[in-house]
Amino acid sequence: MKFVQKNIFSRFGCPRVIISDGGTHFTNKHFRKFLKKNRVHHRVAILYHPQINGQAEVVNREIQRILRKIVRQDRKD
Repeated sequence: MKFVQKNIFSRFGCPRVIISDGGTHFTNKHFRKFLKKNRVHHRVAILYHPQINGQAEVVNREIQRILRKIVRQDRKD
């Protein structure tokens, strides 16, 4: 909570929605109260669904492209 308040809220203002991966630090009752007090909705991203994070999707596509050029078809290297 301190990190979110110090680094997110103070720099960028209070967001309307926070999207997380469902980790325990985002789902405890103190954090829920903190979000409710600041009128922030908490959304949980579906695991193994990289489309939620556009930048991760771009990076994954680039890594896949590089690996296709480097690794042989039989994948023994």
